[in-house]
Amino acid sequence: YIGFISHDEKIAYMKNAAALIYPSLYEGFGLPALEAIAARTIPIVSDIPIFREIYPDIPFRFNPYSVKELKDKIIQVYNLSSTERESIINRNYELLDSYRLDDFKTRISNNIY
Repeated sequence: YIGFISHDEKIAYMKNAAALIYPSLYEGFGLPALEAIAARTIPIVSDIPIFREIYPDIPFRFNPYSVKELKDKIIQVYNLSSTERESIINRNYELLDSYRLDDFKTRISNNIY
């Protein structure tokens, strides 16, 4: 544990990481995986309902009760060629269009008024 890090440090870590590993049994939304995608880092996420809904096309999911599945996903990401890695990052990056603030404002306004 490295203690508190600033937002800028967090982004720098994400940009330089091979992957973001996000083990969780329960989440409300799961913002760290979205931040990783924005930083062009591959997220490896728990295969839980909310992540299947928010991140429907992320290829690296694991049973959060299985250390072996997590290990296998880490190895798969590690073994990606640069072409495969870039292709996955680009596909994941397209997901950000679904979560633009202006779109949220419009959706919320349309549902309230």
